[in-house]
Amino acid sequence: MIQTSQITVQSLACIDIQTLRNCFNNVFKNYYVPLQMSREQFADKLSTEAVDLKWSFGILDGEDIVGFVLNGIDVAGNQKITYNAASGILAEYRGYRLSYMLYEHSIQQLKEAGIVKIILEVIEQNIEAKKIYEHFG
Repeated sequence: MIQTSQITVQSLACIDIQTLRNCFNNVFKNYYVPLQMSREQFADKLSTEAVDLKWSFGILDGEDIVGFVLNGIDVAGNQKITYNAASGILAEYRGYRLSYMLYEHSIQQLKEAGIVKIILEVIEQNIEAKKIYEHFG
């Protein structure tokens, strides 16, 4: 059982990249297609997908990152858009609606920054993720 009073959401701008990579690898180690990235691969993902850690957000339990959404920012036409490059919650923290907390915060911050559209991809079998994404439109 987690203590939700210690759970916070914040920008990932102040999170060490290796700490974020470790969380990423732990989130995706038992995924539909297990995914583990080296330092170089993770840095390349962030760069290639234009992930801006200022506009990406993490769920923290005290000082430990337990979930994240990585947002790439771009301009299409005259509109600022976001690409959800990856998101996830550590297995032991799932089932506490932390994804909803993370997305509520993220969407609010992105709207305030002038983002008008969020794009993402989801594996068809990932029913739980699809429910969350559909909830937020």
